[in-house]
Formats: sequence, C-alpha cells, structure tokens
Amino acid sequence: MHKADYIFLLIGSVPHALTDYTKRTDDLNKNSQKVQIFDTPAKYDGVIRLHYLFVNSK
Repeated sequence: MHKADYIFLLIGSVPHALTDYTKRTDDLNKNSQKVQIFDTPAKYDGVIRLHYLFVNSK
C-alpha cells in the first residue's frame, strides 16, 4: 500500500483490520491524499475521483 500512488477503499468490502491499519499509519490516514474512502459508491465514482486526483496532482 505504501508504494501505490492512490488507494481506494470501499468500506463495505474490506475488513476492519485494513481500515484500522490505514488510520494508524501516518502516510495512509484520513489526512493523506493517497487514501480515498468510499462508503457506498455509485458505478463511476472511482473513475471520477481518479480523474480529479490525476488532473490536480501536478
């Protein structure tokens, strides 16, 4: 996870241990732009968010 540019977490699809790990880790917590959390995403929410991050990362 530390080597990835962006991490998308679908809260209903991952174990709680994984979300707890990201909360405890400095470069993966909620203040990081690297981790994107989706509660109940629509079909294209991930694509829209990835496009936004790509355009604004420069």
